[in-house]
Amino acid sequence: MPDEQPSINATNSRLALGLARIECHYFMHKGFMAEGTLLEGTPRLEHLPGIIIQGRYDMVCPPESAYELHHAWRGSVLSIVSDAGHSAWEPGVRRALVGATESFRRSGRFS
Repeated sequence: MPDEQPSINATNSRLALGLARIECHYFMHKGFMAEGTLLEGTPRLEHLPGIIIQGRYDMVCPPESAYELHHAWRGSVLSIVSDAGHSAWEPGVRRALVGATESFRRSGRFS
């Protein structure tokens, strides 16, 4: 897969700063959700297919959170990316995201 996304590193400080600002905004507002809202709302998701993609080394959203969501959301699939952290731009996470999207496309089911 060609590397179409810019990497986030010291040489791409504008991108890194923009992402940091967005993340800070969400952290300051607690993700705009009260504690427990997502897990409590999973019955509303049960009719939807879902693939939860989680980096094993994610320090922002620990794998335990994905595991809890998976067990609360009946019908979801949990995919742990063994060599990844939090970023969607990590190669393993990108492959998993593209694979999940392709599986929805092939099945013709997303609602």
